[in-house]
Amino acid sequence: MLKRFFIAMLGSLAAIWISFMLFMILGMVMVIGSIASALTGSTTVKSVSDNTVMVIDLDTQITERNDTKNDIYAILNRQTPPMALNDLIAAIKAAKDDDKIEGIYLKCEGSTAGSATRYEILRALEDFKSSGKWIAAYADSYTQGDYYIASCADHLIVNPVGAVDLHGIGSMVPFFKGLLDKVGVEMQIIKVGTYKSAVEPYILTSMSEPSREQTSVYINAIWDNVAGSICKNRGITREQLLTITDSVAMTLSAKELKDLKIVTDIKYRHEVKDLLKKLLSVDDDDDINSISWSDYLSVADIANRKENKHKIAVYYAFGDIVDSGNEGIVSSRMVPDILDLAEQDDIEGMVLRVNSPGGSAFASEQIWEALQTFKGKGKKLYVSMGDYAASGGYYISCGADRIFAEPVTLTGSIGIFGMMPCVKELVTDKLEV
Repeated sequence: MLKRFFIAMLGSLAAIWISFMLFMILGMVMVIGSIASALTGSTTVKSVSDNTVMVIDLDTQITERNDTKNDIYAILNRQTPPMALNDLIAAIKAAKDDDKIEGIYLKCEGSTAGSATRYEILRALEDFKSSGKWIAAYADSYTQGDYYIASCADHLIVNPVGAVDLHGIGSMVPFFKGLLDKVGVEMQIIKVGTYKSAVEPYILTSMSEPSREQTSVYINAIWDNVAGSICKNRGITREQLLTITDSVAMTLSAKELKDLKIVTDIKYRHEVKDLLKKLLSVDDDDDINSISWSDYLSVADIANRKENKHKIAVYYAFGDIVDSGNEGIVSSRMVPDILDLAEQDDIEGMVLRVNSPGGSAFASEQIWEALQTFKGKGKKLYVSMGDYAASGGYYISCGADRIFAEPVTLTGSIGIFGMMPCVKELVTDKLEV
């Protein structure tokens, strides 16, 4: 009897152990499958049909490149990946010359991007239209940034109870000196550069005149570009636009927006399909051929690649400049890369794409020196600036043979600063240490 009991118990334990192992194996297979699916794409697009519309969802952050494609943490947590500017521009350019792509449909759902990034997208879309193809855009409510991009659309559609948020551009700076005074902390500053205003929030209670001057200059420059593009694309005057932005534009009805030429059509989301059918000359919803820009990118002949003995390196430098780490412009990684490119005989030059507000002066110096070493090998160095190339971002750029910036790129901010908190009053007088 006891023997049978032990046999049964051991059998049960074995069954539990085997079940547990099978469960673990199945779980690992599912995780690996999920990761593989995310890395390779959940669906495979083999070709582009005739009479197709390319869809661009403006619903996420737009960055220089998508560095989360192979981020396992982001994949497992199903995080929405950022939109890569370089990929998006490539897709739009390829679609312009693709006879199978009839037009572009912009779904404006609230993207996040810098002014220069949006300007590049707008410029690519305007170039797409030069081929004679159409662009349609829809939003329940347009943010100013998305509207700036969509302003070039032939069909600019808003929901009947939607809105367009046009309000201009402003800047706000928080100041902490009052708080620091109350807790007994004095920020001791070493600063070089009249317009180096990053330290002002810790030593002043309002903007200095140089800071106010530079802020006004770059804000007005950005707004002139945004307003100019909108006016040109919508066929309205600057005075007409200012009348809208100086009022509470969000309160304007869809009909008023149409009368003011801010939008061309008023439709519910599902009614946009009727417009797309008309533009594509089809009768049924099922006959609408559409492809996302990212899927299109994977099947289009983007580069029209040809063998060429002349090779140019393209190096992306975006984020804060730091000495070491895993994010941003990391000098301990970037310097060896540059020096390696300098030694490659088949590399004749480099385009350095910079999108950075600056950072470590030491790291910037190491990168600058590596780039000079690259040039010392007789190779050309060109810089392309994105949203920012300020402070250290300009430092690493200044030695280039040629520097290209967008009309709304923020660059300059020449100077350096250091801050050291003095806590004598806090420790001695307030804490009595």
